[in-house]
Amino acid sequence: MFKGMPKIFWIGTGIMYGWCFFFMIIEMHVPGLPLKKFLGIPSCYIYNWIIALWLLNVLIAYLFYSFEERREKKVEAKKLLRESLTAEGFPENVRVGFNKLLDII
Repeated sequence: MFKGMPKIFWIGTGIMYGWCFFFMIIEMHVPGLPLKKFLGIPSCYIYNWIIALWLLNVLIAYLFYSFEERREKKVEAKKLLRESLTAEGFPENVRVGFNKLLDII
């Protein structure tokens, strides 16, 4: 099911779950942490609502977008290179060697 997922998906998932588990462990070990006041607001609103819900998700969405754009540029460059290698003038064994090299990259 997850075999073809891009690496950035796993990075984003790790960031979100890491954030969740980090604060879950801190809340279990620091007495009264979720309701301690910070600037007159309970601290759980700051790190869960403002940072996790808004800032962290915007950061991950930007990462998803930028990594996908870079991947598309890489695929397009590889496609153009492959098309240029199929032009006349290259012996068949050279084209096959370049195609194998491109498949490895």
